[in-house]
Amino acid sequence: MATLPKDTSFQVEDKVLTPPAVAIDNDDERPKVLLLNDDGIKSKGLKELAIALEEEGYAVCVVSPLTNQIHPSFSVTIQETIRAKKLETWGKNIFCFAVSGFPMNCLKFAYGEVIPKILKWDEIDLVIAGINKGRNIGTDLLYSGTIALASAARFENETFMKNNKTPKSLAVSLCPPSIRSTSSLSSSQFLDWDFDIAVKATIQITKLLLNAEQTPNVIWNCNIPQRPKQG
Repeated sequence: MATLPKDTSFQVEDKVLTPPAVAIDNDDERPKVLLLNDDGIKSKGLKELAIALEEEGYAVCVVSPLTNQIHPSFSVTIQETIRAKKLETWGKNIFCFAVSGFPMNCLKFAYGEVIPKILKWDEIDLVIAGINKGRNIGTDLLYSGTIALASAARFENETFMKNNKTPKSLAVSLCPPSIRSTSSLSSSQFLDWDFDIAVKATIQITKLLLNAEQTPNVIWNCNIPQRPKQG
């Protein structure tokens, strides 16, 4: 199991997660988006995208690993206790949960507990995995946690959803300005990841996806370039 961060606000609770003591509008007619990632709950891109989606009129829920997971693919913890904690609300009313397992544990926790039992949603319109730090192309797809999340979210059959209909799913990654791997670039060149363009692009792609017909057996994988730092 991953080592927990020292920040006590991110420590998981050693008890069963209970529904939060806040009002939940079960008649909320906004499009519902589940946001996941494999970079961890502290990822800047995760929070920026969540808040931007809410500002665009979407109901958003975030479920993320406590720590960054490197190339987890479809790994899942099955023999160890998984802990979860509800964190402070982001934006106006974005529920955020941190999970002490793999990204796939986050999806299972979201589908099995958060969505049907805490938020009491009976459907999800879109699942977004990202925004990932680094591109997901070619053989990256074989071990990418981002791609695995989008795939599992799309193809699992969940009984809490209307007619067992799973949502559309989108994987989003922020690419370095080179086809080489991010690790091969100068550390100073990517000291700060700028998610602004990727967030704006994801908002537009979200609108297109939600207005398009559901395509059978398809997920969307979008790699959005970032310009090198100037100077």
